[in-house]
Amino acid sequence: RAFGAPGWRCTAASLRIAERMALAYASDTRGRSPFFPGVEGERRPTLQLPTTLPTLDEVLGVEGADGDAFGDLLGRARGRDPWPVLTWHAAMEGGAFFRVAERLLALCKERRLRCAPLEEMVAAIRAGGTDRIPVAEVGDRPIPGRSGPVAVPIGLEPARWLSRGPAARVSPGRGI
Repeated sequence: RAFGAPGWRCTAASLRIAERMALAYASDTRGRSPFFPGVEGERRPTLQLPTTLPTLDEVLGVEGADGDAFGDLLGRARGRDPWPVLTWHAAMEGGAFFRVAERLLALCKERRLRCAPLEEMVAAIRAGGTDRIPVAEVGDRPIPGRSGPVAVPIGLEPARWLSRGPAARVSPGRGI
C-alpha cells in the first residue's frame, strides 16, 4: 500500500514503478507539504507525503542541539507544517538514542499531540479534494546533516533545512 525510498532517493523510473504498483501513497521525498509528482510534464497519481521535519541525525551537531533539545526543536518546526511528517531511524531512535524517542513521545502526550499513521493523513488529505494538491517535479537538493542530496519537490522544498543552490530536475534513469 505504501513505500518510502531509503535515504529519500528516487528517480523518474521509481516514481513510475510506484504508479504501476497502485500504491496509496509514497514518502520518497523531503518537503513542506503533500504533492503529486510531475514527471516529464505529467502528473503522476501516487501521492507523495514528504518528511517535513528534521531527523535526529540531521539535528545533532548542525543546530548545536543534543538529544534533550530535539523535542523542543521539533515543537517549533511542527508549527509551520500543516502536515508534519517525522521519520525515525531504527539505528538512531531505536538504538543509542532510544531515550530521546521516549522523551519525544512523552512530550507529545504532555502537549496532547497525536501521532498518526501516514495512512490516516492520506485519507484526510484526499478528503479535502485531490484537485487542491499541488503538482511538483522532483529534484536533488542537499539538506544540512545529510551526507548527500535528497529528493525534494521543486517549489515545496523544506525551506529551513535546505542549503542554497539550484535543484537538478529528475530525468528518466538518473538517480537523485
